[in-house]
Amino acid sequence: MKDSLKSLEVADWPEPPYDDPKAIQGEITGVHNSKTQRGLSSRHVQFLALGGCIGTGLFGGSGQASAVDGWSCPFAHGLYCHVKVGVLKPRPFITPFQPYGAYYVMGFVSLLAITNVYTIFFPGSFTASNFLVSYIVFMIFFVLYFRHKFYYKTPWMTKVSELDIFSGKDEIDRLEEEEIEPQPRNLARASVVVDCIESVWSAVILKRWYSTLHMIHTIRLFSSFFPASTSSPNLLFFNAWKLIHCLHFKQIMMSSIMRTRAPISRLACRIPSSSTRSMGTYATFKVPQINNEPNKHYIPGTPDRKGLEEALAKYKQQGPLSVPLVVAGKELKGYESFTQSNPATHAPVATYSNASKADVQSAINSALAVRKSWADTPFAERASIFLKAADLIATKYRYDIMALTMHGQGKNAWQAEIDSAAELCDFFRFGVKYAEELYAQQPSHNASGVWNRLEYRPLEGFVYAISPFNFTAIGGNLAGAPALMGNVVIWKPSPSAIASNWLVHQILLEAGLPKDVIQFVPGDAAEVTETVLESRDFSALHFTGSTDVFRMLYGKISQGVADGKYRSYPRIVGETGGKNFHLVHKSADVRNAAVQTVRGAFEFQGQKCSATSRAYIASSIAEDFAQQVVAEVKKINVGEPSEFTNFCGPVIHEASFNKLSGVIEEAKNDPELELLVGGTYDSSKGWYIQPTVYRTSNPDHPLLSRELFGPVLVIHSYNDATDADFTKICDKIDSTSTYALTGSIFAQDRAAVQLADEALRNAAGNFYINCKSTGAVVGQQPFGGARASGTNDKAGSANLMSRFVSLRSIKEEYVPTYTVAYPSNAN
Repeated sequence: MKDSLKSLEVADWPEPPYDDPKAIQGEITGVHNSKTQRGLSSRHVQFLALGGCIGTGLFGGSGQASAVDGWSCPFAHGLYCHVKVGVLKPRPFITPFQPYGAYYVMGFVSLLAITNVYTIFFPGSFTASNFLVSYIVFMIFFVLYFRHKFYYKTPWMTKVSELDIFSGKDEIDRLEEEEIEPQPRNLARASVVVDCIESVWSAVILKRWYSTLHMIHTIRLFSSFFPASTSSPNLLFFNAWKLIHCLHFKQIMMSSIMRTRAPISRLACRIPSSSTRSMGTYATFKVPQINNEPNKHYIPGTPDRKGLEEALAKYKQQGPLSVPLVVAGKELKGYESFTQSNPATHAPVATYSNASKADVQSAINSALAVRKSWADTPFAERASIFLKAADLIATKYRYDIMALTMHGQGKNAWQAEIDSAAELCDFFRFGVKYAEELYAQQPSHNASGVWNRLEYRPLEGFVYAISPFNFTAIGGNLAGAPALMGNVVIWKPSPSAIASNWLVHQILLEAGLPKDVIQFVPGDAAEVTETVLESRDFSALHFTGSTDVFRMLYGKISQGVADGKYRSYPRIVGETGGKNFHLVHKSADVRNAAVQTVRGAFEFQGQKCSATSRAYIASSIAEDFAQQVVAEVKKINVGEPSEFTNFCGPVIHEASFNKLSGVIEEAKNDPELELLVGGTYDSSKGWYIQPTVYRTSNPDHPLLSRELFGPVLVIHSYNDATDADFTKICDKIDSTSTYALTGSIFAQDRAAVQLADEALRNAAGNFYINCKSTGAVVGQQPFGGARASGTNDKAGSANLMSRFVSLRSIKEEYVPTYTVAYPSNAN
């Protein structure tokens, strides 16, 4: 215990002589054999108390007793506090008007300390002895303070962020629970007498303030029956009686946040048992300023380009990673091994095992075992872990996580940069910022004598995170956001993103995340999900993936709710697919619209949920637009992402390749489709689909409503002769697809922009003006869509964080109620 308490004490302060182990254990002998409950010598306490009483000037109001009074009052008050916290049963008290009252008192007392009743500076009053007596304390303080700093070479100031007030707290709490409260043995210790003692000692201190303000000479302003010659002792006892009568001692003596159960000389911070829970759900520190992670461009010849090339070569040469399950903090291997392949070369990137039902259940049990301790972890500690992880990603692991994303998921350098490096950092950092903002949302109004507050509790159970292949950052956020808010998580990564997701998990552990908070559980989707959804403690789903899978999960969870299976109503947060549009008005900058459309449709081979897959072009500019799109698509290099000149890589796996190649084959026999460019595919070296553009005159063609999730764009030309035609095409866009994820309007005519903005307000959760439908940035454009595209909880926002907490409203009253009847009940 001694070592654990040391970390809570003021550095380098000596132990008090009575604070040795024998004294604490009650083994004082000899003249000190009479002791208090806390191990203090009762004789010492008695002698010091007697000296304090003599020094207070209670036996006379003039002469040397008055001079001694100024020194003895603070000493006596300090002695009383010492006895109070070391001997008498502690009780919680509440100080009103805080912190402003404290600011006032500190300022006022500082003024008095400097001036010391200021009359010594008046002409004829200044003497060397008065000055020395008044200010010797300052001299002693500075001599001791600077000697201590220079001799022990301690820092002049300690940053708040470096203070450690939690080490050893668990042991203190345990010992506190085991303590036996001291019971009053006589009347002197009874609560009524103790209250009187508190009042008297408070009056002693207040007497000095009253005297300073010349209250003695103006007492008639307060009580006409007191003579002008009222002495200091008389005023002292008058104030004591007044304090007892008004019961103000509770507000004067103690503050609830400074409740202490041990001798005050130990200088240990004693936190009530509930404090860690409170600090885990209330933000108490200001987080650092948060900015978006700057993007690197990997220009040939730069250190960044060299570092990334070396990481790509390293993972290519060393062979596949061996990725285990992480259950109960242990790395496990199953009986059957599976492979994540590089979609560009078919070469293995990682091997892994699928979790069995028993593994999943073990992961759930392990997560629940640490749920309370993680929920009780102060927000500042949780935030620090994720901020540290972001810095590790931005520096130490930047090239590694990009290389695994490029090899495993088929992204080129730029796409890997804006995903696995920049966006993942942004998710972790802005998540901390948004959590802090969320915790700060407290009731703005408190009735007189009432304090209202909100506690943001983690969910009662565990969160099930199912992540997709297409964004490493999304995987980190699906598991990370709930964990940051104090939840435990079962994370099932996509089989096509095992390697990069595994590294994210390892980075979080290195940053300090407790090993059981996020359970990394690759596995068969149906088998893992079945076990998870059977658990009574399932509290939330955090999902990104296909619409069909999300609907299936939603249905199963709903059935579980109907059957009364779960402890609470599970939160369901999901983002699925989209059929995202570009609407190009006749006033648009055609060049900008064409380039933005090519980027939106073919970056990462059209495998972003926000990718542009349908474009509606005003007929008066349609030909110019089509020609520019075709010209730009023909310039696109397709091949292995590790070759930096390649703009497009492969689609993710064989199933995706088969679906898209089937669409191309069907289009060859579709008279309503005109192939403008592309239309070829090759699986000999990787899963390659050439960027393909079709044009159709049918606004209801199935390819304008069907999600393809690949490098296929369909263009429709609409009549633009009148404004009514533009309104009509807006209505068609809004009604054609069941999705509502992203969309863009290209126009220089502000009236057209406004019309599209209003007409398409429900057709896209993210709406862009004169820019492509992809590329939402955390902290700038919160991302998510409605309708069939998901629950629109907006990844990268405080709204998402709010989905993983359960609010508790707390009301505390300071004024007691003693009457049952209300005024309206009176006769």
